[in-house]
Amino acid sequence: MRTTLDPRVAAEAREAALDAIDPDREVAAVAAVVAPETDRRPVLALAANRTYGNDAAAGETALPLTTAPLRGAGSVYKIFTVAAALERGLVEPDTELDVPERYTSRVFDDAGDDYTVENLGSHDDELTLRRALAESPNTPFVALTDRLGSVDPVVDVARRLGLRTTLAAPGPDGRPLAERVRETEQASFTLGPDPTSPLDLANVAATIAAGGMWCPTTVVTRVTDRHGRDVTPPLPPCERAVSAGVAGDLRTALSDGSVDGTASGAAEDADWDRPMIGKTGTTQRSTSAAYVGATDRYAGAVMTFSTGAPTPVCVDPVRTCSDGDLTGGSVPAGTWFDLMAPLHRSTTDAGADTHRPPDGEED
Repeated sequence: MRTTLDPRVAAEAREAALDAIDPDREVAAVAAVVAPETDRRPVLALAANRTYGNDAAAGETALPLTTAPLRGAGSVYKIFTVAAALERGLVEPDTELDVPERYTSRVFDDAGDDYTVENLGSHDDELTLRRALAESPNTPFVALTDRLGSVDPVVDVARRLGLRTTLAAPGPDGRPLAERVRETEQASFTLGPDPTSPLDLANVAATIAAGGMWCPTTVVTRVTDRHGRDVTPPLPPCERAVSAGVAGDLRTALSDGSVDGTASGAAEDADWDRPMIGKTGTTQRSTSAAYVGATDRYAGAVMTFSTGAPTPVCVDPVRTCSDGDLTGGSVPAGTWFDLMAPLHRSTTDAGADTHRPPDGEED
């Protein structure tokens, strides 16, 4: 069997995860990296700070950390609300949005009560869409969901962009996440509280970077039987998830976060100076956080969360605690840039990796 895994990318991902969090902290740092190609989506790396096994004292875990939906991704999901609004012509990247400190939905409720959200931190009274994504206040995105009138278009575009394993995953009642969110008109979907697959998030970034073309992620390029015959299973075809125009607007709207936004500190620490898209996310009580980003060469997602029951996570040092301060712009973004910076320094525009044919591993 020949895989798509790139030893160089995998090594950088593993090193970045281990540098971020000691394996014995009961907190995971996981990374998934894919190539944002338009006709295939090779998985280049799946890495974590914890190895697979049943010895927790040795920093092992049996959880499928990089592929399964285990914890929420927070405000990363604002990408999907924005994509749905762009498709319907409700906004453009430089559309001004009201940013009240507190907002009560006029369309959705919370089990019969008013659904009200507040912002963390202070923001201008108005922000452009791209600045709102960079600073990540909550209120304008719930208001944007109100303008859509339903969570259906948000869930639909999330699936098309690549959140497929996540949306199909059964919850405690056995129903897939997509079904539960649609039936309950869960307005909080835009704030990302639901368990999310890191590999799905990496593919979402790749779809946007690839001009709106979704492809199924794959770690296998060729399988042969004992007689040398090719028995590689066929992959589903790539699909146009969103129009090239919507993908271009998404790239523009997501371009400020690493320059002057919630991930700018992590980007500066890594001496990052390349064009990219990115979005941070943090769940309530800081029980998990995420960063997703892409360049023209690599798309990746990093998530940080406790490996036991959902527990707040503190940073400096990273550990579980009673009152968390983990954010998507801290450990996840820092790990993403620590992973990506050396990969981009080692390639040039003239000699970039195309991953065709894949420089993979054989098992």
